[in-house]
Amino acid sequence: MITNSELRREAIKGDCKSMCILAMRYFDGFTTRRSPEKGLELVKKAQRKKCPYAIYLLGYYYKHYAYSPKKEDKIKDLFTQANRELKELADKEDAFACYCVGMINRKNTDAASKKEVIRLFKIAANAGMTEAQYELGLIYMNDPKQAENAKTLIYQAANKGYHKAQKAMGDIYSYGKLGQTASPEVAYEFYNKAARNGNHVAMRIIGEKYLANGNKERAQYWIRKANSRKSIDL
Repeated sequence: MITNSELRREAIKGDCKSMCILAMRYFDGFTTRRSPEKGLELVKKAQRKKCPYAIYLLGYYYKHYAYSPKKEDKIKDLFTQANRELKELADKEDAFACYCVGMINRKNTDAASKKEVIRLFKIAANAGMTEAQYELGLIYMNDPKQAENAKTLIYQAANKGYHKAQKAMGDIYSYGKLGQTASPEVAYEFYNKAARNGNHVAMRIIGEKYLANGNKERAQYWIRKANSRKSIDL
């Protein structure tokens, strides 16, 4: 996995793809402190270079961090444009383009679209893209035949520090999903990692566990942190 230092070095040189990958990490709080503002700054720099990845990320920003009903048409237009402009790169198996196109189309319900989204996420996941491993794992969770693959993919992403995947692993062990024997202790370990990496849902879970154990001070700490976040965590 390319490091943030490497991305920053290439971004300073003017590489717009590096700018966009780093921006996405700022949006998501993956391997860095979450900062939508820093992410948007990088996206706008990349956009000035007519970078197609920036089109998707600008739509992502408006949808998740600056949404208003008045922006709905603009968001749709950005995703439509990004889908069109990134498709050529995705056809060349560019991992980041595959991920972006997959994310744009992941909620399409027809069988052909679902198959294509899985293909795109597979390309990105096989290239080592952590976010794609997580997304592919989520899709596989809905297919009993892919339970083991789902768990493997989500664990790989969790092991790289991806807080959404860590929270998902907490759910797997908490509720005994994917054929996994339930283990509250292991679930807590994953929730704790996710919370410390900035996942607001995991923060609330940890806070509620402290509250149930009578530790109101720690409970209030985590619940306040959860409430203070603008977040799209799952």
